[in-house]
Amino acid sequence: MLYVAQVRLGLFYLRNSERVAEGVLLLEQAAMLRPLDDATRGEIYLATLHLTAESYWGLDWPITIQNLEAIVVLAPNYQDASNRLFEARGLSVDWMPLDPVEPGNRAGIVRRRANAR
Repeated sequence: MLYVAQVRLGLFYLRNSERVAEGVLLLEQAAMLRPLDDATRGEIYLATLHLTAESYWGLDWPITIQNLEAIVVLAPNYQDASNRLFEARGLSVDWMPLDPVEPGNRAGIVRRRANAR
């Protein structure tokens, strides 16, 4: 019964809410009780790609774009992935990594180019 509840709620969160990370967690917990079907594991994979892209948004454009491209190839209509990919590609030309030897920039933080819009 717990397995069914976790799978149903987890899939609901993945498909219909802003609580995607919570949905992934619920599904991973359900997987510890019993194996998930292929379709559910596929949804977890897409959600993880989407969460990764959102996590790197504005920080590392190549990672963001790579994750969104993977989603669009696998599931072109997945949430807003196509629109976000288009937006990320446009924004990525306006950003560049700081010189890693620049004082105070050990993490390679990004900044907006001076001549960007």
